Amino acid sequence: MTIPEPQLQVQVAESRALAVAPAASTAQAREVTAPDATAAVAQPVELRAPAASASVTSTVTVAAPQVSAGVAQAVPVDASRVSASVAASVSLSADGASASVAGTRRLADPTVSAVVGTGVALDVAPTVQVARPRPLATPQLRATVTGPQAPGAPQQGAVAEGATDVRATVESPRAPGGNAITPGQTGPPDPDASVAARGLAGGPDGEGAGDGARQPPARPPLSEQRDRALAVVIDNANGYPQSGLAQASMVVEMPVEGGITRLLAFFDAQDPQRVGPVRSARPYFVELAQRSEAVLVHDGGSPDAMVAIAGASVPTLNAYTSGDLFARSEERSAPYNLYSVGASLREAVNRIAPERVRLVANAVYSPATDAREVAEVTVSYGAYTSGFRFNEVTGRYRWVRAGEPAVQPDGQVLETQAVLVGRIQAVPIPDDDAGRLYVPLRSGPATLYLAGRAVDGTWDVVDGVGITFVSESGQLVDLAKLRTWTVLSPNYDTRVER
Repeated sequence: MTIPEPQLQVQVAESRALAVAPAASTAQAREVTAPDATAAVAQPVELRAPAASASVTSTVTVAAPQVSAGVAQAVPVDASRVSASVAASVSLSADGASASVAGTRRLADPTVSAVVGTGVALDVAPTVQVARPRPLATPQLRATVTGPQAPGAPQQGAVAEGATDVRATVESPRAPGGNAITPGQTGPPDPDASVAARGLAGGPDGEGAGDGARQPPARPPLSEQRDRALAVVIDNANGYPQSGLAQASMVVEMPVEGGITRLLAFFDAQDPQRVGPVRSARPYFVELAQRSEAVLVHDGGSPDAMVAIAGASVPTLNAYTSGDLFARSEERSAPYNLYSVGASLREAVNRIAPERVRLVANAVYSPATDAREVAEVTVSYGAYTSGFRFNEVTGRYRWVRAGEPAVQPDGQVLETQAVLVGRIQAVPIPDDDAGRLYVPLRSGPATLYLAGRAVDGTWDVVDGVGITFVSESGQLVDLAKLRTWTVLSPNYDTRVER
């Protein structure tokens, strides 16, 4: 069916200019559903989509809401319990297990050897020194006389030829004597006598019938006899300059509480006319004196030191109980004014412990020519330093105390022949109000300064001897003939050498 074309007519009231970019202002934003618009025109016309924009009259900042949570009551939460289920244990029977030993076997006697350091030419008769000395118990000697024996070598036919390796005859290079099992003992010839015992003298002097005693060891050449040492605790704070240090065979400097040091001066070759100021002891001072078999001279001590003294084997001279040996000087105030006299101390030592006498050889150690040269060494204890400066004219070291060259009370310089610097541990004692230290006397690295040279090695304390030094080459250095100042410090590794 033919539909007639409708007649279109558009009426416009009036024309007006439209803005290219239309704007819309609304009091409140609201989502509007886009309408479906259609237009039917006689002829299609391309329309340009208008640019739409929205403008907001003003912006408002919205604050972040405060969030909080309130709990009516805290309730502890139990930790989860962990459990393990193990099946029933089963005991194992020891039946059928056995151990058997095929038989006993005697073990071979151990081989004993001694390591000796490098040989050094000495002007006196040399002696053998091991790398590390060990105190040996005094052997018990017993001589059994089995019958009379005439002095001299046995007569012809007294011993069957070939019964011994070395025949004791008058032509033998050995001293005349009998074939006893032990040298110096009397008795009939014994085919089982040791080689060392064959042909030795029947008596200690090589003459006579013999009295069963061993021949006493020969005294070392050019030796001297020393008495039991005095070990005096001396102040090194307000008591400087000290008295008696120039006569000490060895001075040991160790730390005490308060960042200072205290001195332990040993006297066994020359007693001081006046010594002091005498101060209180610490446990490590007591231990060093006891292990050196020296009589400690002190003015009381810390609680631990007094306990150590009470159980010590060698008696001490305490100003608390031996007041007649000590006197206070008006030069200083207490406790830095307590002094004693060497002659009075020696007389007291001879009464309470007279038996300690030892021989000291006159052999003096000299460092190798290739040892490094050191003119001065300084050790720090914190605020205080102890140093030693080598004097090429005298060949000795002058004490440089707290940066200043030290002197004696009469103004004379204070020098020592050798300086030994060793490392120790010094740990504050927990909960000690005075800040006292725990210092174990265990061996450690050390350096010996002598004749302007330095020798590295190890220091130690040997019972019955005292402080010793062994070089890196294994040579034991005899400190007895050297006036030595020993500095034991926890700051050994930071010492300064020049």
